[in-house]
Amino acid sequence: MLDIGSVMVQIGLLGIAAGLIAGCACAKPQQEPQPALAPNGTKLTVAPGEKGHYWIMDGSEKIAIFGSATGKDPYYALGLIRQFPGQPVPEVWEKEPEVLHFVTRYGLGLALTWVNRMLGDQPSEMSYDASDPGRLKINIKTCNANGDEGTIAASVAYDPALGRYVVEAEFQLVSSTRGGGEFCNFYPHGLGDFRPDVNTYDRLIWQEPDGSVKAHWLGYPAAQPGRILLAQTATVAYADNPWGIPAVQFESCDPPGQINVCHCWFDSHLCWTEPQDMPGPPYRYRAKLRAWWLRPEEAAALKAKAETVSLQPYADRWEDILPIDMGTLNSFEERADLKAGNVKRIYLSLGSGMEWDTSEAHSGLRSIRFDSTRPEGTSTMVTGPELMVTPGKRVKISAWVKTENVVGEGFYLESGFRRWIPNSSGDLGEMVLSPKLTGTNGWTRLEVPMPVTPANAEFLKGRITFVLKGTGKAWLDDLEFSER
Repeated sequence: MLDIGSVMVQIGLLGIAAGLIAGCACAKPQQEPQPALAPNGTKLTVAPGEKGHYWIMDGSEKIAIFGSATGKDPYYALGLIRQFPGQPVPEVWEKEPEVLHFVTRYGLGLALTWVNRMLGDQPSEMSYDASDPGRLKINIKTCNANGDEGTIAASVAYDPALGRYVVEAEFQLVSSTRGGGEFCNFYPHGLGDFRPDVNTYDRLIWQEPDGSVKAHWLGYPAAQPGRILLAQTATVAYADNPWGIPAVQFESCDPPGQINVCHCWFDSHLCWTEPQDMPGPPYRYRAKLRAWWLRPEEAAALKAKAETVSLQPYADRWEDILPIDMGTLNSFEERADLKAGNVKRIYLSLGSGMEWDTSEAHSGLRSIRFDSTRPEGTSTMVTGPELMVTPGKRVKISAWVKTENVVGEGFYLESGFRRWIPNSSGDLGEMVLSPKLTGTNGWTRLEVPMPVTPANAEFLKGRITFVLKGTGKAWLDDLEFSER
């Protein structure tokens, strides 16, 4: 068990959300007030929602939501939206969600389903038990014709000693073949949302088998240290955030667990290892964990123990990665600086026919050169986590471009809006394009004429794509991506 020193045992839980799909927070929680014990005791009940899901109620307060995340197959979700009775939360948190992807937008995510080659595509059964007023239990069972079976027992309860609602989960898998796969996905509020003041995490913290505590700067796209091996009773946490550090604590994990960090959202996919001497068949996998939020003062000892692992061994993967910041002018003067530590930024990856150029620049000393000798041309996009948008605001996307002998459709920028709709297209309208430059032009400012962000939009479709359709050369500089 990870020793966090003389830290007080009172733990803050901002929110737990569970679902196969990882989401991203769109609203910043208020600064956490002091918790209060439930004055009349906890009485958890279940109330049907309007979208086929269920609300978990404590008296008249909505504290959690659960049900099918996609309406089919084994994708079930559970999300805690309050951390203690009487906690004020933004009004949007209590509205009827379009899908249960909602819960991963406003809490801390735990995926309660199987990414296993035997069970990953099998239908699941979900049931709940509300007979205990102090603990709402949710059970998920998945099996196939070969006798492979996975069960998940999750619960939401109020812990009087902590003054918090907590979520616990126990996973068991019996498989005729090796390969336990992923059993949980750890995803805290705001992770992957690059709008200012939303995502403030910069490091992943974990405990290795030898007991040491390590931390790793969050980065994209391939600078993670691969699969991170965990102690059997490891703590996995994200730092830092104004209201604390979200953490998962393993009570047990057999065989021991490992983390596969998602390169798109930085979330942690918790998987079982596969030791060579594992007995079977049948092969048996088990894990039991609890999730919560540590307050800043309670997490200080944990951070003090963590040794930050350098990204430098992975620097060769970053040679064609240029960092981009939201809300500022990006003149492409530097490559990703791994020695600087925090590399959690949006990135533009240089593909075929693209170079970091020092011969032309609109400002500074460098730009990006596109060079095409084929009619189909070349293109690249701003990558990283989905670029989240705020309904009612206007997204500004602009850049300065210079062209030389461009023949064909021309050079242009494009983007659009999208929402999350599982198993179907969530595109909102057509892609929006900037004017197209052909021939030879001096430095010209191109802007994508994005409309006011629709009320149901969640992120940019296609992110931001830069296209040279045809032959010739083009230089890109001073990119700006912001909301206004």
